[in-house]
Amino acid sequence: MELYQLRTFLAVSEEQHITRAAERLRISQPSVSIHIKALEEELGLKLFIRTPKGMVLTNDGQQIKLRAEAALQAIEAVHHQAYHLSKNLAGMARIGLNIDAQYLRASDLLTVMHRRFPELELHYFQRHSLEGHEQVQNGQLDAAFIFEAPMHSSLEALWLDKFGIVIVAPYQWQHRLHNVGIKELSELPWIWTDDRCPFNRIIQRLFEPLERLPEKRVVVDRDMTIRKMVAANAGLCLMVEAEALEAARQKQIMILSERVIELDLFLVFLKKRANEPLIKALIDAACEVWSPDDNGKAVASQG
Repeated sequence: MELYQLRTFLAVSEEQHITRAAERLRISQPSVSIHIKALEEELGLKLFIRTPKGMVLTNDGQQIKLRAEAALQAIEAVHHQAYHLSKNLAGMARIGLNIDAQYLRASDLLTVMHRRFPELELHYFQRHSLEGHEQVQNGQLDAAFIFEAPMHSSLEALWLDKFGIVIVAPYQWQHRLHNVGIKELSELPWIWTDDRCPFNRIIQRLFEPLERLPEKRVVVDRDMTIRKMVAANAGLCLMVEAEALEAARQKQIMILSERVIELDLFLVFLKKRANEPLIKALIDAACEVWSPDDNGKAVASQG
């Protein structure tokens, strides 16, 4: 039985609705259903009756709810005690951000960490995924958000979520790009990213069947620069879907297609530091902010 399953169970019991519980927990509806099903299977009990109006607790579910509330209160007491025991956790936590802070919930992470450790400063640094790998390995960063699982044996990571990646183009090119295929896209100028960014590898795989790559109109190394260059008619590029949707609503860019790929987002840290108070605090805070499901357990590198 996992803590997140109990949180999901209580959210559904209080909201009496899968959708509202998912919104409250900031996870997907399928994840909520998976958590409830897994809990029911482990306990061997039916916890809810599914009705047209929503989710209603069974008699067994009502009794389990009391125990679950007590369990979470006990866990919160542990966190409270840990806070007082480790309130001297101070200094600086250096964290790499591989995309815009907004989409990494960096402000939420800051809020949680400041509440628990008011004397600890969080320092955020914009870094590509591979750059984040390297700087965590050499000690320049304590942790980093990265796309794709870490490849070095010295690293460990916490899975957080999946991010869709889409092709975007200048908003003014709408008529020019109506019903174009991959061949036509290869003939247009593209905005490439730094070699340390996984977007470059995606572009190469995307055009591999044509045995040619599109023109490199410009190479940039920051997400905000990419957005501005696309909006300024410099060319096409890949972008995180959430950021692209916002820019499209503002009529800065247009989205050309469905997701071309999904990338896993991880918080990566040195394996040998996993039990240090600072790293444990960051992991715990990230779990509160992101509420990762079964996939969210720490994973070792693939190297």
